[in-house]
Amino acid sequence: MVDTDSDAIRQLTYEQIVNNVTLQQRLATYFDEQLKEPLRTVLVGRQMFAKQVVIGPDKYRVNFNKIQEMGSAFGSMTSPTVGSGLDNIRIDNSELDLVTHWKEYQIPRQDWQVFQAGGVNLNAIGAISASYMTALYEDNTLINGWNPSADGTTYRVKGMTAVSGTSFSGADFGTFGNAIKTVQNGWAAFDAARIVGCNMNLLLSPFNYEKLMGSISSIGLREAPMVVEMLNQYPNMPKGTIIKAPTNQDGTPILTKGTCIMAPVDPIGRFFDLVIGANYINDVFVNGPSQMLSPMGGVVFTTFTPRFVFPTAIGVATGCGTS
Repeated sequence: MVDTDSDAIRQLTYEQIVNNVTLQQRLATYFDEQLKEPLRTVLVGRQMFAKQVVIGPDKYRVNFNKIQEMGSAFGSMTSPTVGSGLDNIRIDNSELDLVTHWKEYQIPRQDWQVFQAGGVNLNAIGAISASYMTALYEDNTLINGWNPSADGTTYRVKGMTAVSGTSFSGADFGTFGNAIKTVQNGWAAFDAARIVGCNMNLLLSPFNYEKLMGSISSIGLREAPMVVEMLNQYPNMPKGTIIKAPTNQDGTPILTKGTCIMAPVDPIGRFFDLVIGANYINDVFVNGPSQMLSPMGGVVFTTFTPRFVFPTAIGVATGCGTS
């Protein structure tokens, strides 16, 4: 005879199911908190976006206004001459969909049961690892673009290298002084494109970053501090710096060796910004049909899109050295 009252096969009551859902929400919130500090050390692509607009996890589309600048202004030794030529900013209105990146992870059933029984917080290593993988995917998107077909050309979301409207010559960082020449060429290209008034960040592949950090003259001068000084031509504006691009899990660089990106430190978003919807949020769920016996699962996800108002504000140089 089957014992229908046995704890091993009993059905969960409505109250118990509700309590489990509440516990799942609390665990997800706890994981969200545990991700904050580890994520500060990654998310390298976001370091290139001084302006970040958080619109909330329930938004999946954002307005995008691409601006065409006015013509030249007028000058006179008298009062302005009204009617000397009206001019308007031309704004091309459109909408952008936010892209979603995510990674799932597993929570051992026995750990969940301990948490369920006593409220002991679980080890967040699974959620942290998933967040790292998601962050690398985000870095790929912001630096290069989101290309789900992996053909190298069909970008659903264009990143900095794909959208760049300014190019300049790089020189092999293996020789002292060539990084300085590269940044000098970048400033000249931006001046020609009228991208002025901001200091600059310089994003390098790990290979070129290490070359620059090890670049020392015959009299012991380090090149890297000189490059940082060159990036910051405007003393009263937010400072730029040298940033090392991350490496994929398989060891391949996200930013191609020999390539560098130079872009303004733009806290007001005149040239570009980053729109964030869901900002690394966890969801914890029962990963199977049984509330009692199925393993627990989790997913960490983020939604975002870069908005490049002036693609000419993104400068890309090649020839910075590959050996």
